[in-house]
Amino acid sequence: MISTLFRFFRYLLLGLPLGFTNCKSIYYTPFMHQVPLLKEEDDFVYSGGISVSENETYMAENSYAGSISDKIGIVINNSIQLSPISVGFNMSGGAGYFKPVNAKENLIFETYGGLGYNMFYNETGTSNFYRIIIQPDFGFRHKYVEAAVATRMVAMYSDPSNKHRAGMREYNIHQAYDLNEGMYYIFEPGFVFRFGLEHVKLQVQVARAAPLTSKPISYDRLSFNFGITVRN
Repeated sequence: MISTLFRFFRYLLLGLPLGFTNCKSIYYTPFMHQVPLLKEEDDFVYSGGISVSENETYMAENSYAGSISDKIGIVINNSIQLSPISVGFNMSGGAGYFKPVNAKENLIFETYGGLGYNMFYNETGTSNFYRIIIQPDFGFRHKYVEAAVATRMVAMYSDPSNKHRAGMREYNIHQAYDLNEGMYYIFEPGFVFRFGLEHVKLQVQVARAAPLTSKPISYDRLSFNFGITVRN
C-alpha cells in the first residue's frame, strides 16, 4: 500500500522512474514543515504525525507554535527517525514574523528562522549534524480548511567529531565523500493541507528536498506526513 502510494506521487510530482530501492542508506530526509498560520496574539497550535519518505524512512514528529505578540511567533519541533540501518533524534527551535494580509485575516504570510540538531546512530557509530533553517510560507486559514505553500532553506553542517566516517563510506551513505568538509545547502518546498473541525483537523504534508550544492549526498527527494493539528 505504501509503495503503491509513493510510486504514484513520485511519478506525479517528480517525474522520477517508478520503483523503490528498499534499505537504501539515506543521509538526509526532509522534516515536517512548521506552518502554524498564526494570526493574533496568544495563538497556539500543535501538529503531530508520522512522516514516510520514498525510501521508507519513518519519523514520528511533533511541532509546537505560539504567538507572543500580534506579529511574533515561536516554533519548536522534535522527532524520532527510523530507517532500515539507523535510528535518529532531531530537534529544532526558532522564532519569526507573521501577518494577515487581507481584511478577513484568512490569508497569512509568515517567516520563521531557527537552529536544529540531529543525532543518528547505526552499528558504525554516532554522528551529529547542525542545521540553520529559514522558512517563508503563505497560506489560507479557515475555520474548517487550511492550506499553505512553504519554501524552506536549510544549511547543514557535519560535526567534526563524528566517529564513523569510514563506516559511512562502507554503507555508501555519502558516496565516499568526506562529510566534514563545509556546509550543505538544501531547498525544501512543501505543501500543507488541513481539514476538519474548528479546533482539530487532519493534516497532510508533502515535502520535496533539492540539494543546492555540487557535493554528492544521498537523500530522500520526497516525504509525506499524515497527522493532526490542534488549535486553542
